[in-house]
Order: sequence, then structure tokens, then C-alpha cells
Amino acid sequence: MPFSRCGTLIPRLGDETLVASAWERFVQDQPLNEAGVRSVVLASWQRCRSEAVDPARHSAPAAVAERLRQLQRQNREFCEAAHPALEGLRDVLRECGTLIMLCDAGGTVLQINGGSRVRSAGEGINLAPGGCWNEELIGTNAIGTAIATRAPVQIHANEHFCLDVKRWTCAAAPILDPISGTLLGVVDVSGVKETLHGHTLGLVLAAAKQIEGELARRDSALHERLLTRAIDSFIRYANDYVVLVDARGRIVRASGNAQAVLERHGVSVPLGIGSQLPGLSLALSDVDQCCQRPQWLSLNGCTR
Repeated sequence: MPFSRCGTLIPRLGDETLVASAWERFVQDQPLNEAGVRSVVLASWQRCRSEAVDPARHSAPAAVAERLRQLQRQNREFCEAAHPALEGLRDVLRECGTLIMLCDAGGTVLQINGGSRVRSAGEGINLAPGGCWNEELIGTNAIGTAIATRAPVQIHANEHFCLDVKRWTCAAAPILDPISGTLLGVVDVSGVKETLHGHTLGLVLAAAKQIEGELARRDSALHERLLTRAIDSFIRYANDYVVLVDARGRIVRASGNAQAVLERHGVSVPLGIGSQLPGLSLALSDVDQCCQRPQWLSLNGCTR
């Protein structure tokens, strides 16, 4: 992936004053000279305006402790698969004064690693476990903007939308489900703005790809075991519609005339391998499974 200026991936130190001036005009609804403001940043500022994000917001909102524990439980396998890549990043960036974070698809920080000094600074804006860095909540930042664009991005200093985040620099890359392509989360490296380095974006992108590769390896091994265990059911019910799903509710294999069966029951669902059936993820609580599962999939004893 080329890290070109036109590709809007790498910020330039020389543009910082121009960006600061442009931001002031933008939040005051004054005519904006776009010179010096990267398109990815301007598009994010516009999303912030449409979501009425307060540029004076001090810090990201925090998930309560129980909610954070729930999210960490739901993302346990994701976190385990990410561990080797995050350890590799920590080794490379050990002396750089940066934070290394793994976030879920909603932008909540699940795991964090970094020196005590930079962690203490991060806690001041809730760049810490449980902090939610979705653009809609805390404006332009690498985590939230990577989620919004589903692309790697580096956000530096005055490019951030909220004032108290402008002393930071950050780079993040999305992590996609290797089967369905859905967003699973984000890997991010953040530090005070003096730690800006162009190679950081390449490092987080490489880490994201490594995590996706580990997830693909784990999925392949798991699905092979599931198919082995389910083969008798596919044979026994060869004249019916049989669908095999994994622990995350994703379709692994289907047989029979699925479309005819579903139309007969007035059901419209995605049929492709990797598509996720609602309410079947074992990471959800029993209550959430029952609430999300459509009526045609409701099991005996499951009430709403």
C-alpha cells in the first residue's frame, strides 16, 4: 500500500499551523481554505459536525467496569489471536514512549500496553481500558476514524477534532473478519505528538494483517473439526436444509435447497459462507441471544 501524500495516509509536521488555523475556522463555520488539511481529516471533521460532537470535550467516555469485563469476555478469542502481534509491536516500540492498544469494533479499548508515564498521560483523556474512541463520541482520532473508514489512518496533533486530544498523535488499522469481512476491531499506537513517526502506520497495518492471519488459521482449524463432527447430520438430513454455524454464529457449511426452504417459511437471511446469523454467537449472554435471535430460530425455552 503506497504511503503517498495524495493517499492521505501520512501527516506532515509542516502543515500543523495550517491545520490549526483551518480547524478554528471550521468549528466557527467560517469559509475554509482546505490547503494543508488532508481529505481524510476534513471528511472526519464533517462527520463530527453532523454528529454534533463538542470540540471542547475533555476526554473519551468510559465503559463501566462490568461492561468492560463483558466486552473482554465477548472478545476473548479475538484478544488471544491478537496477542502475538501486540507483543511484537511492544518489542519494536519499547523505547518510543507510546501506547499500544487493541479495541473492539465500537472503539472501546480492550487491552493496552505502554510505559507508566505515557499510560498516566493517556488516562487524563481516558486513553485507557474501557475508553470509547468512536468518532461520534470523541471526534477525529485514529481509532474512530479507522472504524469509520475501515482503512488504516494516522492522525496527528491539530488534526484531532477535540481540543484536549490535540497534544497526541496516533496511528490505527482496522482488523477484519477473514471470512465475513466484518469489522472486528482496531489496533492502535498512540503517543504525545512529539513521538510522531511515519513508520508507525506501517507497523500497525502489519500488526492488523498478522492478527487477521492468525484468526484465519484458527478459523480454518476449528471449521475443519466442526465439519468432521457434523458430516453424519449432512448425510442423514440430505433432503432437508442443514446449516452448520460456528461459535460466533457464522455459516460454515449449508446443504439442500436453502432458498426454497426459506421462502416456504417466509424467511430472508444471508446464505453465504461466513454470513452471521443473529443471536447464535455463544459470546453473547443468554438474554442477548434470545433477544437477537429471529422468531424462526427461536428454541424451546427461549422467551422474549
